[in-house]
Amino acid sequence: MSLRKALLTIETTAIWLFLLQALRVLFASLFGVIYQAIFDVSLSPFIVVLDILLVILAMFTPLLLRRFRGQVKFRVGAALLVIIARIPLSLTSPTVRLYASVLLLGGAAFYVAHLLWREPERLVTGLVIGLGADQLLRALDYTYDPTLRPGGLYFVIAAAFILGLLSLYLAREESPTPPTQPHIATGMALGVALFLETALLALPNALTHWSGVGYYLTAPLLLLFTLLPLIQARRPAQMYLSILLWPMDGPISVMLVFLCLLLAALLGGVLAFILLLGAQLLLLINLSQGIVKKRVPPEKGRRFPGWETSLGLLLFLLFHLAFAFTFTYPYTLPFLRGLGTPILLAAAPLATLSILNIFIEPEVNELQVNASAISTGSVVMLAAICALFARPSTLPNTPAGQNLRLATFNIHYGYDSDWTFNLEGIAEAIESEAVDVIVLQEVDAGRITSMSVDDALWLGQRLGMRVVYQPTLEALSGIALLSRYPLVAQDGQWLLSALEQTAIVHGAVETQGTPLSVYGVWLGLEPEERATQLSEALDYIGAKNPVALGGDLNATPDSPIYARLIEANWKDPFTITGTQPLPTFPSTDPAERIDYLWLRGITATQAWVSDATASDHRMVVVEAQLNP
Repeated sequence: MSLRKALLTIETTAIWLFLLQALRVLFASLFGVIYQAIFDVSLSPFIVVLDILLVILAMFTPLLLRRFRGQVKFRVGAALLVIIARIPLSLTSPTVRLYASVLLLGGAAFYVAHLLWREPERLVTGLVIGLGADQLLRALDYTYDPTLRPGGLYFVIAAAFILGLLSLYLAREESPTPPTQPHIATGMALGVALFLETALLALPNALTHWSGVGYYLTAPLLLLFTLLPLIQARRPAQMYLSILLWPMDGPISVMLVFLCLLLAALLGGVLAFILLLGAQLLLLINLSQGIVKKRVPPEKGRRFPGWETSLGLLLFLLFHLAFAFTFTYPYTLPFLRGLGTPILLAAAPLATLSILNIFIEPEVNELQVNASAISTGSVVMLAAICALFARPSTLPNTPAGQNLRLATFNIHYGYDSDWTFNLEGIAEAIESEAVDVIVLQEVDAGRITSMSVDDALWLGQRLGMRVVYQPTLEALSGIALLSRYPLVAQDGQWLLSALEQTAIVHGAVETQGTPLSVYGVWLGLEPEERATQLSEALDYIGAKNPVALGGDLNATPDSPIYARLIEANWKDPFTITGTQPLPTFPSTDPAERIDYLWLRGITATQAWVSDATASDHRMVVVEAQLNP
């Protein structure tokens, strides 16, 4: 590989990496905008429609290829727009991030369309390396990309400056292979494959929750399987990747990714993890061949493409919106309940459709990066680095003493009331109260609408606490329990839910005597549903002692829920300590008390409501003493 080609590949990789980051920021920002318009009624629907129209408009920038005739200087201009727009993504303002991500999307869409027409090999090589770079960056801090936080701003500015100079250096005219028109299936496959990557296959935390295999294994192995398509077989020897390519030339290839996903959903466990790794590898090999090989013969195609890329991006948007609604189905589209996996399965054939009926031009080769540039050793080394960062922290095994500090916190998927993603603020709030055991509600584990961060995993590592996660929605959203002390048991169970699916989570904390059972719960929004769920939760807890129950009950002290707990001999710590209970929701100017910590067989010595506003709820903290 020549120096110029290597530099061009670096530029393309950066564009893909920045696009992946921008898509997360974009969906997170839109999530806040739509939520404020529908639920808080604090934002005009006109603003929501305008923002969505701007996103769609950005997806149609590839159509400008017709006007600019595919000149290299316009590709460089698009690259510079992407590089500059990437800088504000590291700021905290939701509005600034939203419009910066729209600009970045527009520039990246044009850039991708240009390469899809002129240099598809470089396009796919950059995509694969970009996916690997994204995984490695997120592994640096347990799924939370440090470059998307204010602390990474200076690094991003320096990287943008270097990449800008690189793009300007590469701006001189090239003599590429004569362009041919991408097939319509190519654009569709690219967009839908991006959906599968950003919704599941490129997220080690998502693979963890689908399979139950630990994150410390999923992160390095997923990176390894993502980068494997870059390894070139040395002729005349036949490497193992060459064997994998044999079915990728017809209907069989279209079904392989689908079957891997289907069996992974049905089987679970280690087999599911292996199948998901296989789906990732097969999808990327398939996509690379489809993009590079599937071209419309020059005499049959238009000279200047663009609409194929726009179509693919629109499909990406539609699939992600449908997938997002499977989490919010009670408040948006009820028929989408439980359809997250079917949506992923429906995407699989479209993401691999480009491999069928390939028209191969003699001068176009399949994706292969020279082994001297990216060797097996370098790929394995990157996976080893990822494993180093993904390893879990070593936690002390000392049992809890007589005094414990317990808490409950609805963390609002990592957002505060203004829809600023503030997971660090949530960690600081928990840390400042020196909490030993805490139950969390509204905890995401890999949704694009919450930056694809695994909230519980990140908080556990940040605070040095053990994590029990109980998914409720599509394996990627639920409730959690964090403990500074060892757990002798952990489990959870779904509760009957007519609207939003909820559950109860349990961890038995090791003490110097009888273990303390701590339960966390989130109750529904309708009174009848709450009553049923509370009865199920109390039956699940049984007669255990000592025990604590915390959560967002969505019920005030004058409700039947409160009365039912009093009747069941649960103690409200504020009543026991004679402390005036303060409201907990919303966090800014709170008006209602709906978050509680109930005790049984434990003596409360203090109880208070934190003044932290890192979420849209306030945290409730109780100082408790285990009875001898």
